[in-house]
Amino acid sequence: QVGVMYVNMLDALAMQRKLAKADSMMAQWARAQPTSGIRLSSAFRWAFSKGEYDRALAYADSVGTRNDPSWQRISRHQRGVVFRVRGQLASADREELREAEIARTSGTPAQVMVAQVEMAMSDIQVPGRAVAGLRRIDSAVGKFPMNSVNPADRPYLFLSAFYVRAGEVGKAERTLP
Repeated sequence: QVGVMYVNMLDALAMQRKLAKADSMMAQWARAQPTSGIRLSSAFRWAFSKGEYDRALAYADSVGTRNDPSWQRISRHQRGVVFRVRGQLASADREELREAEIARTSGTPAQVMVAQVEMAMSDIQVPGRAVAGLRRIDSAVGKFPMNSVNPADRPYLFLSAFYVRAGEVGKAERTLP
């Protein structure tokens, strides 16, 4: 897939700190595949990584115009990321709830849990709300049909990363298979 080659090239250029070349590569990709979902999603990541949040939000909105639920879910997640970094946690959580609903109705239950983890991350970053974040995740884990999800798709990494950030290393270790 052409888009994957561009993604890999951009990641390599970014790791080498060849940012001007990566900008040039993004422009080339835009000319070659102006409406590609993967390009728009990658353009979000690129703009976000440079702190260009308004531009990143515009790319996320473009991703969300597609009829495919997976792109709509990604758009909601990306929008939530921008709102979260701006400190607009209520807006971020609304986007994550929309992401979770799209995941639920499109049959991707692991992504429902990822949205819950994102919202709980907001909780633990605000002084006095860590317990609420832990309760949110413990409740979500209790309701999550882990055994009905393909083992390769289970959100172990997201859950364990959350527990580590919340200071619950023991829970993080028990989360991993």
